[in-house]
Amino acid sequence: MKKWISIIICCLVLCSCGNRSSHHSIQETKEADSFYLKIEINKDFFLEKEEIQIHSSFEYVGEKEIHFDQEPSMTVIITKRGEKSMVRKFEFSATKTIMNKGDVHNEEIKDFQLKKGKYSVLVDLSIFSTGSRVYKLSTSPILFEVT
Repeated sequence: MKKWISIIICCLVLCSCGNRSSHHSIQETKEADSFYLKIEINKDFFLEKEEIQIHSSFEYVGEKEIHFDQEPSMTVIITKRGEKSMVRKFEFSATKTIMNKGDVHNEEIKDFQLKKGKYSVLVDLSIFSTGSRVYKLSTSPILFEVT
């Protein structure tokens, strides 16, 4: 009987080790003054044929209405780790010319797949300015893997 229990426990441990796919989203946020730039991916391990979803946002949390002299645009960049080569690049048009407290510019990339490998994804905001302030924001990369 103890032998069967040991075998069952070993099988459960091996099965759980093989299923590395997490079921929670991972996000990175970069803050500068009254701005938040965020990237989020639906999980960190994918199967080769599995759909990948990425969400990016740019939010203004300041008190006053703000006017951009130079409007920002967002670029989501996926690179293959180790090779440092860009795999996919998604460019999105500029945000509004004016933003108020709580305004958020969202972009979503849905239902695309990648080949097996280790990747990183980040969102980059083009240079933008408001009055005398100039900004350049980029999130830290989120690491993920396709098996």
